[in-house]
Amino acid sequence: MDIEGFDKTVKTLKLYHRINKNQFDFPGIEGGAVLEKTYVDLLPKEGVLSKLLYPNTTFLIGKRGTGKSTIIARAQQKIRADKDYLSVYVNAKTVYEMDRNNSSVEDINKNILSNAEIKQLRILQMFLSELLKSLKQELNEEKTTLFGKFKSKKREFEIEQISKRIDKLFEERASLNITRQFEQKINEKTVDTKERKSGVKATVASGVDVNYQGNHNVSDSLGMETNEVFLKYLDTNTLIKELNLIVDKCGRKGIFVFIDDYSELDSMERKLFTQYIIEPFYHIAKEFMHLKVAAYPDKLEYGNLEASKYDDINIDAYEIYGKKNISELETKAINYTKRLIENRLTIFSADKVWDYFDLNSFKNENELYKILFYCSMCVPRDLGVLLSNCYLSNIIHDKKITRTSILDAADRIFSENIEPFYVKKLSSDDLDSIVKKELIVQQALIGTLIKHAQKNKKELVGRENSYFVGLDEIPTSHFRVNKEYEGTLQSLEFNNYIHKMGEIVGKGNASNLTSESEILYAFNYGLCRDKKIIYGKPNNKDNKYFQQRVFNYSIVIRELLNKNKNLTCTKGHTFSMDYYEQIKSFGMFCPTCLSEKQETNVCSENYSLDFELPEILNDIKWTNVEIDILSAIYSLKNDGDKKITANKIEGIIDISAISIGLRCKKLAEDGFISRGKKQAGGVYEYKLCDTSIEILEQSGIVGKVDNIVLKIS
Repeated sequence: MDIEGFDKTVKTLKLYHRINKNQFDFPGIEGGAVLEKTYVDLLPKEGVLSKLLYPNTTFLIGKRGTGKSTIIARAQQKIRADKDYLSVYVNAKTVYEMDRNNSSVEDINKNILSNAEIKQLRILQMFLSELLKSLKQELNEEKTTLFGKFKSKKREFEIEQISKRIDKLFEERASLNITRQFEQKINEKTVDTKERKSGVKATVASGVDVNYQGNHNVSDSLGMETNEVFLKYLDTNTLIKELNLIVDKCGRKGIFVFIDDYSELDSMERKLFTQYIIEPFYHIAKEFMHLKVAAYPDKLEYGNLEASKYDDINIDAYEIYGKKNISELETKAINYTKRLIENRLTIFSADKVWDYFDLNSFKNENELYKILFYCSMCVPRDLGVLLSNCYLSNIIHDKKITRTSILDAADRIFSENIEPFYVKKLSSDDLDSIVKKELIVQQALIGTLIKHAQKNKKELVGRENSYFVGLDEIPTSHFRVNKEYEGTLQSLEFNNYIHKMGEIVGKGNASNLTSESEILYAFNYGLCRDKKIIYGKPNNKDNKYFQQRVFNYSIVIRELLNKNKNLTCTKGHTFSMDYYEQIKSFGMFCPTCLSEKQETNVCSENYSLDFELPEILNDIKWTNVEIDILSAIYSLKNDGDKKITANKIEGIIDISAISIGLRCKKLAEDGFISRGKKQAGGVYEYKLCDTSIEILEQSGIVGKVDNIVLKIS
């Protein structure tokens, strides 16, 4: 058994953040070539890659770990090889981290610009810095081939001059010598307004039929000012000309700008990044600069971009493999899982699949890949984590992986990585109050859904239904909801408690439910194993099993929300969550206030659930990032890692190694971890103190302990 080859396979599947050829550099294997060979597209004929390389603005959408960074790395590699375009890589999170440490704009212009304008200039400055730095790196790497193509010292000199002018241009941007422009700044801005007709019709809980037509003066200044600072105070023409000149001198058609980690920004930062970066460059330079933005499905701001002029590529299995056909989705997803594993083993190992997996514990090859799909849901990183657990439990001991090994690994992933999520978030000292309330509701929601599935597992036995007859226990891993609750479940889906499996029409109608298509979800496989929920459907039943009326949980969700969450306006009018979509459709304005007084008072969400910290955390003030770091160190320790560094922690959480090092220094000063170098010039290694381990375990931040107390006020 090639143990080392399996280890390499697992490590490449688990890769985090930006992927580069150095991460594939193993002895005897050349990283650059392997990056191309290891790429496995979700679609035939590299359909995802081909669409991403179309010269337009594109949003690459997928959950965490779905391979967005890998697709970007492969796209950049192909661009370099084809030499039709240039490519640059910009990390949105890095732009904001640099902005927080930059005060040059504010120091120079704090008496001239508003805070919003200063913010925009700072973000632009940092974005230009990262873009130009990446572009120069690309040019430096391609110098040999470029100069060979130009075949003259004159062209070589021209490229060098362009590079120098880019440096100079950035220096001018950094100094922001714009005094002359500010002297001409208009003191008062004329804001065009337009009248927006607001038509409101809703029947509220009190029985009042609201039918209101009113005029509202809505300022268009936000949209108008999107590019104002960008255009007025920065000499973008020179920048665009220089970038275009590089394109021309290199004989290229344009530049692809890949923007990663966009969704790691908070909500306001994403809006500003779209407003200050994506929209202006899209409008000013779209003829030769093509933006490619990687984002999570629930953390994306399109701003004022025209929907018909950009593409979305959603790489989640539910979206890309056909949400209308459950069987087809499953077949394609299983095939992708198989291709992914076989591809990596072919490259990194001398052995085949069945040299690592115990054939006797599976009915056939398809069952192996089906189970691996159920446990990872077409998320390469999750597949890597799953197989990493199997590596530690079996392969490293020279034992083949069995069916039970995979299921145990899925259980461990849920217990250690997924179940503690809400405890970790709610225990942090820097949690926004609104976010905190929503997290409490989400935790209560998943608990309610699990209990309902556990109840059905027993209560449906013996029911007069052909799909349940003869079963001692009922599989209840899958459930349906009306589409109106898709947004409510989005957080649970993103955090891997549940997964979308398709759209389906329910059999018959439960009370107050429609007969339209409903969304089919499945609980996480590890969750099912941990909570004793049977996964899937009976072997002799078809997919109509999932259409049974009892599996529609919309009423369960509705009751929980109406009991613990409502909409309340500033004047005290209250509405159940049943009216959320209606009220949202007209700007969250209170329909009662509009009808009775023609006032535009906004409704907001109000919660009746409260949260109490585990007692052991009462005197602990850990931030969300600190909890993530401590949990990562705990996880690495449990995996037997004896040399825990910032780079290894970075492989688990979405924080740069530099930021981790700074946070660990503070945690060490506070006595929660030990920190030191084993040799001069070496990297810092980290270890949890005994007190920290006790706090993490007893609070439920790690492991299976759950000390969260929900109170109904």
